[in-house]
Amino acid sequence: MWNNIFYNYSIEYDEQMKIVETINKMAKYTQVVYDKHAIFINFEKFSYPQPIYINVIRDPLERAVSSYYYLRFESQLLSKTYENDETRNLTYDECVLQNRKVCTGKNSFHGIWNIIPFFCGYNPICKYPSKLALQIAKSNVEKYYVAVGTIEYYDESLQLFEKLLPNYFQGIQKAYKKYKSESIKKYRGKFKMKPSEQVERKMKNLMNYEYQFYKFIRQRLFKMLKNE
Repeated sequence: MWNNIFYNYSIEYDEQMKIVETINKMAKYTQVVYDKHAIFINFEKFSYPQPIYINVIRDPLERAVSSYYYLRFESQLLSKTYENDETRNLTYDECVLQNRKVCTGKNSFHGIWNIIPFFCGYNPICKYPSKLALQIAKSNVEKYYVAVGTIEYYDESLQLFEKLLPNYFQGIQKAYKKYKSESIKKYRGKFKMKPSEQVERKMKNLMNYEYQFYKFIRQRLFKMLKNE
């Protein structure tokens, strides 16, 4: 099942309820995988059983850089949006050093705040960087997520998924290895430029909460692998 709601923080209670009801209706008849950039919803709040949550995240700065170039040059759907944007032809370094909001802003899914909102949820607290939002995101992961992997340790992530959820992921490691080299060539960003050391230091400092969360997920991943 495909989620057509993309990074939308304007989703109110009724719209969240609609998502919950739709998933539960589908799940009555077959196994359902709800796939896309899904922000955490507590199904129990709507008196429905909690689904099996999984996710895969990426190094925060790597994700930000990749997204910046992808949206401007590679996405057939979104690149036209940036044709007349003043940041259209700026490198990521230039965008950061000029303190453009799209790169250094604090709004959800822009700049320095890209990963935690997915796990924190629709609470207004989750929209901006804070220690509380980080704590909520960590708590949700511990309570509701069967597993969360990382792109940097994708093989290990698939190994954990296959062990914990064989009904969904049986044979996934073998299948991934078969198509791995082809996929890397196909989806590697053509326009992506590595940020300078200056920009890397600046952004990692600004993304402090995001990196705390990323390290938490990475440690949890290997702890779970060790215990399996």
